[in-house]
Amino acid sequence: RMHEAGESYKGLIDELRLERACTQLKETDISVKELASELGYSGANNFIRAFKRMSGTTPEAFRQGAAAVPPPKRTGSSTGS
Repeated sequence: RMHEAGESYKGLIDELRLERACTQLKETDISVKELASELGYSGANNFIRAFKRMSGTTPEAFRQGAAAVPPPKRTGSSTGS
């Protein structure tokens, strides 16, 4: 069903990780290293690269309010799961 909707498991996980990261960065003072671990990244550098790839900014810049991350773009429809 995911393939038919134009989505992948990895894409879905990335979206959820980005949402959680944005929430944590806005609402807590958790360190980037701790957040990376909480989200299942093998290290802070991997998390920073992934966050920047998905959002266009670094976690620190996002936390400081320098950039707003647009909501994840979903391809296809998720109705009828």
